[in-house]
Amino acid sequence: MELIYGTRNRAKVMSMKKMLSGLDVQLRDLCSFEYLPVVEEIGSSPLDNARAKAETYYRFTGRPIFACDSGLFIDGLDSELQPGVKIKRLGDKVMNDEEMINHYGELSAELGGRAMAHYRNAIFLILSDDQKRWLMDDTIEETFYLVSSPHPARVGGFPLNSLSVDIQSGKYFADLNDEERSSAYHCRNGFRDFFNEVIRSLKDENS
Repeated sequence: MELIYGTRNRAKVMSMKKMLSGLDVQLRDLCSFEYLPVVEEIGSSPLDNARAKAETYYRFTGRPIFACDSGLFIDGLDSELQPGVKIKRLGDKVMNDEEMINHYGELSAELGGRAMAHYRNAIFLILSDDQKRWLMDDTIEETFYLVSSPHPARVGGFPLNSLSVDIQSGKYFADLNDEERSSAYHCRNGFRDFFNEVIRSLKDENS
């Protein structure tokens, strides 16, 4: 099954390919498509934004496509200060990678230098006009430590990996090898289960 992943972020595409390794899914990204509109991520939840991206890109490509989005929530942070779906925004400003690292490092420092954090992820898949599937629950949520001291390495496409520490191993995400990353990314099984169910249902429909 060939699907378009609704992103131009090559790092995110490679990460998803690794999570879905071994499944009957071939992923493409949006980099080969020109003149696609910019989708404003103004939804109140990750699922709202994932839906908006998937539906917009589906109208322009006409091909099976899915989009993902995330919200960041940090334990101990007042509700009005939670980043939520505006992970890259600080007021009206869109932060670059280093600005994000500095901002979230300062937030973590204010919380004692290490705070439990959660990515609440969502996925919205469109196979055809009348075949749509989506998921946003704790099976694809990611929990980690957000720390105040940044790792010197930078991971393209994932700036907060320089401040994210795996709870089990105590390693920075920037230091994890492929095997460790597979174990650390607890959302992996949730995404695999989602796509496995899609593949099974399509086979049942065609049998």
